[in-house]
Amino acid sequence: MRSHTRSHPRDTGSPRDITIVGAGIVGLAAARYLRASGCEARITIHDRADAPGGRLMSERMGDDRLIVEYGAGRMHRQRHRRLHELCSELGLPLAPFSYPAQLRQPGEAATAPVRPDYRSVVATLIAAGARESDRRRSFADFCTEVVGAPQARDLQRCSGYDTLLHPRLPVEAGLSILCHHPETESLFHEEGSGAQWFTLQDGFQDLAWAVAMQLAGDIEFSYRSELRHVEPATGDDGGYLLEFAADGVRRIERAGAVILATPLQNTQLLSGLDKISPRHASTHLEAVPLMKGVVQFDRAWWPASERSRCVIADTPLRKLYLTGGSHALWFYCDGASARRMHSLLRGETSFPLALVEQHLGVALPCDVRVRRSRWKFWEHGISFDSEARTDDLDRGFNEIAPGLAICSDVYTDHLGWIEGGLESAEAIARHWQGDESCHRAPAPLCSMPLRADGQRISAGLHWTGSRASFHDSTNLEFS
Repeated sequence: MRSHTRSHPRDTGSPRDITIVGAGIVGLAAARYLRASGCEARITIHDRADAPGGRLMSERMGDDRLIVEYGAGRMHRQRHRRLHELCSELGLPLAPFSYPAQLRQPGEAATAPVRPDYRSVVATLIAAGARESDRRRSFADFCTEVVGAPQARDLQRCSGYDTLLHPRLPVEAGLSILCHHPETESLFHEEGSGAQWFTLQDGFQDLAWAVAMQLAGDIEFSYRSELRHVEPATGDDGGYLLEFAADGVRRIERAGAVILATPLQNTQLLSGLDKISPRHASTHLEAVPLMKGVVQFDRAWWPASERSRCVIADTPLRKLYLTGGSHALWFYCDGASARRMHSLLRGETSFPLALVEQHLGVALPCDVRVRRSRWKFWEHGISFDSEARTDDLDRGFNEIAPGLAICSDVYTDHLGWIEGGLESAEAIARHWQGDESCHRAPAPLCSMPLRADGQRISAGLHWTGSRASFHDSTNLEFS
């Protein structure tokens, strides 16, 4: 291992120990599935942050009833079976996610449902996609060939997702965006198709906290601990030596098995991994940036009786979500639009209202003021492997060496969704069930206690330090 000026003694650990890197929902779920399957090995979860959650970042806007999600924000009751079951087991209440999409054409106010001809275009793409066998073909090329360049560009503009223009986005992923997102469902498919979409009533960050609380008495957590290097351990017992850094101090631990549950781009930068798996080091990972944010006003300037909706327009904001009677609105953009928004807002002390007016096609009341605004830019917001092997996709994870696996939604049919991370975590737990030395008789995990007053499950849990890195134009911190 590499030398440093300050170090802790080598912790040899045990060849049966399992180390999970990443305390986001994928790493937490991996530990949960392992325990539920009967694994009795010592399990340790490391994360460079100082609290669990990863990209699950939620905020309640003061006295406003709006919960803003800077990370994951919705789920489908039927398609996301694992996530729905997990929320039910933990007693986390759901709330409908109902933001029917409206398109705003240039020079018009937000209007009409999408023209019927776009629904037929999407139907044509779905039929052609069922016959597509080349997994390496990009959705942009596929869409242009099937419906022509003008309609392909119009479809991307109407969907609100710049990701569809990425030159290496797989066909399956592009079709999933058009068919399996609440906004595109309300635009391109039958009325009422969005009735199965939900969000967590108190925010998705509660999900991570609830799972972490459930595991706390059985799993070891090590926060502010960043994995820097990995290499095979010598000797008959095998396993891996892992070098962690925390506050300038290194610690070397040994593990019999390792699960990497961090963003894929991080794994490619990990020292030593290229020697263990040269193929993974050359994996064709792609990433699309995304940006989410919220603008809170001093008063609600749209009627409380007006239904919530998502306004899609060909502006840098791309998708703007309005909730009836709320003081705040929130936005989502990705790809080139996210980079443009990031550039426009960099250095700003307040959110430019001109962007909202441009997007909605209306002038805001002259007495409306912005109370505060926050936004989070994710450089690697949506990641995918443009040349993923068929066996990785079939298994749901990437075991790059015996006992060393990467868990990610990228290796599932639920790219970009929590469900994909849960599927990957469940798959590796099942795969490792063959090691009898690691298992006992399966037993259900304890159910989370709920407070008698019905308050959210994490109300009594307080994590020290910051839980998010985001731009806050008012320099306020999460409480």
